[in-house]
Amino acid sequence: MRASKLPYRDFEYSIRRAEALARLDGYLEDLLYNEGKGTVRALFEIPNELMQSLGMDQIMRRIAEEMKRELEVQFQQKGREHYEKTAKEAIKRLRPRLLKAQRMLEDLGVVMDQILLEQALVAAVSAFEVYLKELAVSVTTLNPRIRKRFYPEINKAIDVTKLEEYGQDAERAQGEIVSNLIKLDTNSIKSIVDRLLDLENAFIDRKTEQKISRIFETRHLIIHRAGLTDPKFRKVTKSKGAIDTQIKLSGRFVLNSIKILKDIAQRIEKYINQPSSAHTS
Repeated sequence: MRASKLPYRDFEYSIRRAEALARLDGYLEDLLYNEGKGTVRALFEIPNELMQSLGMDQIMRRIAEEMKRELEVQFQQKGREHYEKTAKEAIKRLRPRLLKAQRMLEDLGVVMDQILLEQALVAAVSAFEVYLKELAVSVTTLNPRIRKRFYPEINKAIDVTKLEEYGQDAERAQGEIVSNLIKLDTNSIKSIVDRLLDLENAFIDRKTEQKISRIFETRHLIIHRAGLTDPKFRKVTKSKGAIDTQIKLSGRFVLNSIKILKDIAQRIEKYINQPSSAHTS
């Protein structure tokens, strides 16, 4: 079975971006609600650990103690009123920046309210869909016997316009026709992948297929219904929530969804790259 490696390489890049979006939501949540203990604080601890390793932490403590003594002397000399006046002037100068920082925090709160997780899930599903379509183009273009399997659909759809779009590249045009058969539906994907690769069930088992159906339906709600549930979503997911209620995504669900899609793509690639004698008809 001949197939280009580009579809999977592009998929890996796109799915990595989706993972980054999902993790970014967790980083922001830690910064806003946990004082950055799991993110920024860990970064700040690196210099401290480095100084301790080099034996410089004692030097820094002595410097801090000397600065403290100097500040106490300055306070006694200049008096409380001087520092109160200085503090008021500093606050006045910093007020615009503090207001800007406040707006930034408010914006982060808005972004964290599902948006990053929603975009991560949409990006992951889109990457998976594009991977399957580009794989279909590649396999159909490079393998004459596969084109014969899709002869009815190709024969019905082929025309001069299609050929002209690809510089009269008939093989590529037929690959595009086959790729257009793929829909974000597990039954459709199973059927097309089986005909393309002789891989009977790309989703491994029924449980995984149900999870992928939920992922697809969640993506559909985000894009087409602003995240509001509909009857099909309730049926697929067996949800008991009321129709038109807002779905709530968790970072765990999104990251797990991304992993499932990655696992399926890796399974397909592994199957393609094994010896032809190992494929079943």
